[in-house]
Amino acid sequence: TRNMGAKAFKAWDDRYLVAEEGHLYTHAIKDNTAWFHIEEHDSKSRVSIKTHQGHYVAVDSLGQIYIRNNHDSDEAKFQLEHHADGKVALKSHHGGYLHVNEVGKVGVHHQLNDHCLFKELGEIA
Repeated sequence: TRNMGAKAFKAWDDRYLVAEEGHLYTHAIKDNTAWFHIEEHDSKSRVSIKTHQGHYVAVDSLGQIYIRNNHDSDEAKFQLEHHADGKVALKSHHGGYLHVNEVGKVGVHHQLNDHCLFKELGEIA
């Protein structure tokens, strides 16, 4: 496992992906809950997304997002896809993308669209 550093993910609606109290959602302010440590696992660009509390974002076979204590399961691994304009998509092990809908709710969408793209910001951004 290689640590790729702390990253924040800014959604299409200029809100930040955040993790708090076992949930993933968006927030207008980039505070400590908006920083994730990205851990690379292999040459296939599979990564784990570690929250500021040391837990991992995961997606189950039903497309439900949950937070787990470790990254041992493939459900806690994502394909980090790079797209135009410095944006990335996070594709789950089961094929769905992390997605922010029109009201700011984070979910999983099985077709890549603009709501699945995030601007990836490093620690100094």
